[in-house]
Amino acid sequence: EIKTGDCDVLNGLLVLVLRRVGVPARMVAGIVGRDGRGLPGWHAWVEVVESGRITTLDASAGASRSSSTGPVGTAGVDAVERRGTDGRISTTKASTGGAGDRSSWIGLILLAAAIVLILLLVVCGIRHSAELRVTADDKQRGELLAGMAADAIRRPDAWKDVHGIWHRSFLPCLGGGFISLARLVRLCRSERAFVGSTGCELAAEARRCGQVVLAADDPHFGQLYSRTANLRDLDELARHKPVARPKGISASLLRELDRVLRSCRVGAVCRAVPAGGSGKASWDVDLRPIRPRRKSGWPRRFVAVDTAHAWWRMLEDLFREAPGTAVAVAMDRLASESRLLWHKAASLRRAAARQALGGR
Repeated sequence: EIKTGDCDVLNGLLVLVLRRVGVPARMVAGIVGRDGRGLPGWHAWVEVVESGRITTLDASAGASRSSSTGPVGTAGVDAVERRGTDGRISTTKASTGGAGDRSSWIGLILLAAAIVLILLLVVCGIRHSAELRVTADDKQRGELLAGMAADAIRRPDAWKDVHGIWHRSFLPCLGGGFISLARLVRLCRSERAFVGSTGCELAAEARRCGQVVLAADDPHFGQLYSRTANLRDLDELARHKPVARPKGISASLLRELDRVLRSCRVGAVCRAVPAGGSGKASWDVDLRPIRPRRKSGWPRRFVAVDTAHAWWRMLEDLFREAPGTAVAVAMDRLASESRLLWHKAASLRRAAARQALGGR
């Protein structure tokens, strides 16, 4: 972040680079001696093994250091007290002239090679982090990415630090856009993740108000979306669009149920829908994130009732003989099963009971 470091940081990095290219090296911490005295503070430098001899290098030469002043291995250094990797402290004379000049040249060459290698590693790292290259074949790429995405959704803790996958926008959405796995998980947690196919009425309403709708008809990711928890399938909801004008006893019973709901200010209504085929008599539909238009025929919050269900048929027969009792029986079950009504369950039962008793 700050593009610099003190002596132990710079020399520690130099040791790693030298070892990567096969040069035996270690970092040493000790006290630098100059003019017969030890300089204040600790210092760190590098020792490399060359032809059986130990040569000292200092990558922090000329850089600002907080621990001491003056690089190791330069002129004027009398002796060095060092702490090796084994914890022992020893004092050695610094080499000067002749072999020292040769060691300095070799050290400079090694240091230059290390700097070049560091630059290459940085450039390659930036390049790989900016590009997501899998394969040139679209089918194989789609299958591979879909497989990785499926595993990442199942085990987010194992993938969230892989920025090339977790934060890369490659999940296809309707309209040609893409989102990342990180955003998909956030949408699922807030129950604002939708999936739908091209031509779906509800998907068009969701996109109109700015919601993200994943492409259910994508050949590679469609199966992934079908197995992802907390994704709201707009194609399935669209098959249960409320009947515009129910007829007969069902219409009267629904009106009475809505009257009770309005009296308790629930913020939801009851609507008759085509037979679901799931065996359920009712289920909740909350479309507030989509905000469908008033003329679309979709209420924003409603309890969908299957008017072909045996339970509803029984209520119709009871409504003909005792309307208030039928409303009370229906409200008792709906308040127990519907999440939209739970918070007002007691009030709804009392209101339905008063209506069944003639307002008493």
